Amino acid sequence: MHASMIGRSLAAASVGLLCGAAPLARANFVQWADWTTAMTGISGSASGTIGSVGVTFSGELWGAQTAGGTNYWTPASTYVSGSVWNPPPAADILQCEGGTPNTYTITFSTAVTNPYMAICSLGTPGALSVLTFNQPFTILSQGPGFFGNGAMTQGANNALIGSEGYGVIQFIGTMTSITWTDPFWERWHGYQVALVPAPGAAALLGLGALACGRRRR
Repeated sequence: MHASMIGRSLAAASVGLLCGAAPLARANFVQWADWTTAMTGISGSASGTIGSVGVTFSGELWGAQTAGGTNYWTPASTYVSGSVWNPPPAADILQCEGGTPNTYTITFSTAVTNPYMAICSLGTPGALSVLTFNQPFTILSQGPGFFGNGAMTQGANNALIGSEGYGVIQFIGTMTSITWTDPFWERWHGYQVALVPAPGAAALLGLGALACGRRRR
């Protein structure tokens, strides 16, 4: 084997040892929205960024965290899957009640592909919540959450049905916005959105996660 090829093989093996049995794919590290402003109310709004992409929310908004507070995204394992390595950060969440008016929209400043949405406490054991999206989606992960342990199921016509449900869904396709209806009132369920970052940003996220793992060990 040529010396340069041997060097590259050794380097790749070293990376594998650092990261575990196999190096993590860059796409596993997603970038969650950093919400910077929010206005609550029936005609609520919020704005922020996901890396270099601007993101806005419009619709009824009961509450929001934009700069710290309670970490409702626990346990982290509920929001992690083969497609999403890192759960939403504790600082950011949008909280909605549903009911009337019941239309919500998240808009991106540029077209994005296959965005993610984390959902906290959708519905209650005695009262289902039904979100009907304008985009097809798939459920990536779900499990116990901050307030309990329920379930999310995927219904017909892009509907997501929650009974104290927690987890992450992924929309399929390229889009500039996500719109959904939420006709049933409850106080409250939360949202966060994410994108797969550009390759350079993904590498930085990967290094940051690796460094956190070293500190934990």
